[in-house]
Formats: sequence, structure tokens, C-alpha cells
Amino acid sequence: MARSAPAACGARTVDAILDATLALLDRDGERRTTTNRIAAAAGISPGNLYYHFRHREAIVLALFDRLVQALAARRAGIDRHPAAAAFAADFGALVQTVHARPGLFRALPELLGQDAELTGRSHDWAAAEQARLIRHFAALAAAGLGTPPPALQAPLAAAVWHLLLARAWRGAEASEPLPSAILLAPLAAWLDAPTLARLGAGIGDAAYQSPQSSSSSPSDSS
Repeated sequence: MARSAPAACGARTVDAILDATLALLDRDGERRTTTNRIAAAAGISPGNLYYHFRHREAIVLALFDRLVQALAARRAGIDRHPAAAAFAADFGALVQTVHARPGLFRALPELLGQDAELTGRSHDWAAAEQARLIRHFAALAAAGLGTPPPALQAPLAAAVWHLLLARAWRGAEASEPLPSAILLAPLAAWLDAPTLARLGAGIGDAAYQSPQSSSSSPSDSS
């Protein structure tokens, strides 16, 4: 059913507020992303902004929800792929979704201390993403591919998650993101070279080489 004109207008205003907030976080950081500046960037009055959102933290919550929805859309159908391909596509979708929003993730440490709901939502999402990594480890094992031992899977998933956040923070501060080799370093000792190469390609680094493949001599690969 088509939206009514007022509903469509309201949705466009919400989108404008969210887009403006994300742009300001990317450009100016958390402290300078005030509701007045968001309203100005969105081309609306502060009163109109407060009609849709009670405070800035509610805007960030909506941004967070939009991020999760965008990630779910990117992941549609991934589970139908074989284990290594599914892992690469799934992890690539996560990395690229986070990397596209560096200002939001750079601001999260400050924002989490200001809103309990955002803190809870962020922690739940982090736990779900780490559990998803562990499920991929199990799928690799079931397919007969290299994977970390069960006792190390949770710590390794947490390490990769924190490196992913560090990659986003660096992306907000520097022209180059954290290198793929560092992001994937916790897994390099456990996954086979083809799986690591798939992961590198999945996160947008077609030139990534695993330590195993980069240290191999021509006679090793023959």
C-alpha cells in the first residue's frame, strides 16, 4: 500500500536528519554534531527535528537501526553459498558496512556513555556478530577446512571484532584504513590460504595475501 503524502514527507525528513547526522559525525566528530547543526544540515528547523526525535541519542539509535537493516539486506542469500564463500561474503558485508560509517563508530565510545538503550543495543549487536563468526568457524570445520580450535574461537572472534572497530576508527582519522593483514591476523594461523584470500577479497582487498601464501616458494605451490 502506498504511503500517504504526510507519511512520505515525514519519512523524507527522517532520512534527511539521519543523512545529515552521519555526514556531520564523519566530518566534524561527536562533540560538534549538535542537534542545531544537524537541523541546519538537514534544511529543517530545530523544532521540526525535535518533532521526529526527542534528542540526539534517539537519532543515533535510528542510525544504528538503519545500519543493522542495511547489513541484513547485504547478507540476503549468503547462507546458500558453500562454507568458505559464505564466510567471505558475510564478513565482507560486515566490514564494508562498518567502514562506510567511520564517524558513527568513532563516536560510539562517547555516545555509549550517554544512553543506556544505545549501550545495550550496541553490546547485543557485538555479541551477535561474534557469535556469527563462531558459526562460520563451525561451518568451515564441517566442510573439512581449517578453522580455530573450539577453545579459541570466542577469543578470536572478539579479537577480530575489536580490530574491525579499530579499522573504522582509523578510517575516520586517516586516509587509509587499517590494513587487511592486521584485521585478519588473528585468523591467519588457523584458516587455510584460499579461505584467507577469499576473506581478503570479501573485504575489498583483492591484493591481500595470507602469510602462508606470501611466504611460499614457487616449488611449494607446484
